[in-house]
Amino acid sequence: MKRVIAAIISTFALAGVLSGCVYQGVDVKLNKNGSGSVAVTIGLKKDFVDNLSSLGQSDPFEGKETFEKEVGGEKYIAYTETTEYSNLDELQKALSEMKYKSDAADEVLGDEDLPAIEGEDEETVTEEEVEDYRVFKSVEIKKDGSKYIFTAVPNVIGGSMSGYDVEELFKADMTLEMPGKITAYKNGKVDGKTITFDLSKMTDEDEMYAECKIPSMVPAFIGIGLAAAAAVAFIVLKKRK
Repeated sequence: MKRVIAAIISTFALAGVLSGCVYQGVDVKLNKNGSGSVAVTIGLKKDFVDNLSSLGQSDPFEGKETFEKEVGGEKYIAYTETTEYSNLDELQKALSEMKYKSDAADEVLGDEDLPAIEGEDEETVTEEEVEDYRVFKSVEIKKDGSKYIFTAVPNVIGGSMSGYDVEELFKADMTLEMPGKITAYKNGKVDGKTITFDLSKMTDEDEMYAECKIPSMVPAFIGIGLAAAAAVAFIVLKKRK
């Protein structure tokens, strides 16, 4: 696959096809019971994929169920893999360890296509150095009573690959669905229970924050109990009359 990228770069660099060529979307869902899920979407620019056959290359998504996705006005051919987690600790650990070079991305890009770290001449890095390509520098998900709080700091990757800045090649975002309506947030776009962060435009000093509160059912139960008691008292008094 590395030869594919080199060929595409040499052929389509001037046409701007490579700008935002690779897309990685992370969709996180937190449930009221403390469980959750992470869906990772990997995509390649549709123009990129359409031109692979003309270069004699095979389908990079072979065996995957793909779909067309529009991101920022650009069309991508993509696929999604979802993992369920039984508790917040597992979910937090998974996000903390997630890399732009995830297993899903490796299947599309090839596990040798690691960008060079800034200042290095080589186009690949070692497995130890790939730690620099985590999606997040830190992640914390906690439940405090009826309140759910998500806090993270994005990891801005640098360096270059085949003469291109990594940030020019990759486009990334994250969508977080909280178990209740979001009441406080930072650096995202909110729509009810959902907040979207554009990771491509954030710095490693930006905090990703979202908070929601699940309404307690206790007042409702108390209200029902009082109403029932009042109804019983009314019936008793009526019978006495």
